[in-house]
Amino acid sequence: EFATIITHIIVLILGFLFGIFSIRQPFQRKTHSDHEDVALFVGDNRCCPICFDRNKSIAFQCGHTFCSQCSDQLTDCPNCRVKVTQRLRLFS
Repeated sequence: EFATIITHIIVLILGFLFGIFSIRQPFQRKTHSDHEDVALFVGDNRCCPICFDRNKSIAFQCGHTFCSQCSDQLTDCPNCRVKVTQRLRLFS
């Protein structure tokens, strides 16, 4: 009886641990395996580091840059965690 209880506890612990390690991150970057030119675009410094879909067009006061769609959704810089107080439009 004691061995059965210990076995159940071990199974519960292992299930819990494997459940934690298999959880996917809530925010994952998009992959673009269906685009031929993605490797060039992602390697390009103009690519938004959040969505990988658009060029950077907004700079925060901390100097980090993102596309306008992603930057509109941010209140803190995802790179340095500074509260966003200024958004500067970038022109290329």
